[in-house]
Amino acid sequence: MRKAGQISAELFNASAGFLIFPFDLPGVAVLISAGPRIAAVCNPTALGACIGIAVRTVGHILAV
Repeated sequence: MRKAGQISAELFNASAGFLIFPFDLPGVAVLISAGPRIAAVCNPTALGACIGIAVRTVGHILAV
């Protein structure tokens, strides 16, 4: 899309940040099913990931 001129470099970089973030449904499912000790840290991990997503979103908004 970048080579075709359909998207700017800034928007492309901002979008790529969300696509490579490991907080996705399969990743969470693997963590939960890995065992009780791993599943016990899933809630704090999910909270940290949501905070990270919010900070990244604000950073991208301010950078554009």
